[in-house]
Amino acid sequence: MIIPIFKHLPRKLKGKSGFTLVEVIVSLLLVGLVGTFSLFFLADGIEGYFITQKSADSAFKAQIALDRIRLELIDMGQLTASPVSNSLIQYTSTNGQLPGSRALKFFGSTLYLVVDGTDYPLVDGVSNALLTVEDKNLDSDLKNEVAYIDIGFTLETTLPYTIRVYPRNLVENFS
Repeated sequence: MIIPIFKHLPRKLKGKSGFTLVEVIVSLLLVGLVGTFSLFFLADGIEGYFITQKSADSAFKAQIALDRIRLELIDMGQLTASPVSNSLIQYTSTNGQLPGSRALKFFGSTLYLVVDGTDYPLVDGVSNALLTVEDKNLDSDLKNEVAYIDIGFTLETTLPYTIRVYPRNLVENFS
């Protein structure tokens, strides 16, 4: 005689196992909510990284340009033309390694170093250019000399970059 295996099992299980449809939907909603907030935090972190990298690149470009400007203007021999406020300064250099007619000019959104008529871009993406020459009577004669030169600009970021250069030589100002 064959005894059926399922004969001894009750027809209706006393304890239910598994999830109901409501429990599954609630758990999916909770997982979706946690995933959404996690995505927002991750997106903010990635955006912050890219903004920081862009700011660091801008600061690096600005520092290189300002260092070159300081190198150029500290050994200025003479102004060869009256400075045009916020756009152009023409000069010659007394440094034997930097001879010739030179100029710094802001044109469009680029700051250029001009050497013997050839434009070399120092930094691009420039806005709010500042280029001023302050003159004072620094010796006992009646002429004014260049006391200092202020140069500044803003790049893609909102931070301004500025430098004040004091020429080593007494440079007569045309103004």
